Amino acid sequence: MARLSGTYTETFVVHAPASVVLRHFSNLDAIVANYGPLESAEKVGDDVLKFVVKEKKERGVRFQGRYTCKYTVESETRMSWRTLGNDNMWSTGHADFVSKNGGTEVTYTQTIESEVGVPRILAAFARGVASREIAAGIKAYLARMRAACPTG
Repeated sequence: MARLSGTYTETFVVHAPASVVLRHFSNLDAIVANYGPLESAEKVGDDVLKFVVKEKKERGVRFQGRYTCKYTVESETRMSWRTLGNDNMWSTGHADFVSKNGGTEVTYTQTIESEVGVPRILAAFARGVASREIAAGIKAYLARMRAACPTG
């Protein structure tokens, strides 16, 4: 098994108060609604989601990510998340919410790792592809979250 990973960081402005934006980005229902291609998502606690990502097939490789993630609001300006357990996918990250000019500047950083059954000879190629795919997926998720964020 190859362990593939990618990290994505983006800073953007949402035209809503920081408290509203933080509440939206840490809302489990909003996370699930805007996640992207999911087989299932289940709340397993007040701040914990269990994800099963839709299976992906590329060039003879099949992957279906599974992970359980805990979301924590650390302060009025920061949230973080981390994977619990040991499935085949892991997510860690944090987001900072700073009031600026009537809106909120968000700096969002996420790392996703997964174990994929890739032949050893293809692992180096797969790492580059996985890193780009992960970044594109996180970027698309952030666009959906921004579009769905209430303004007040």
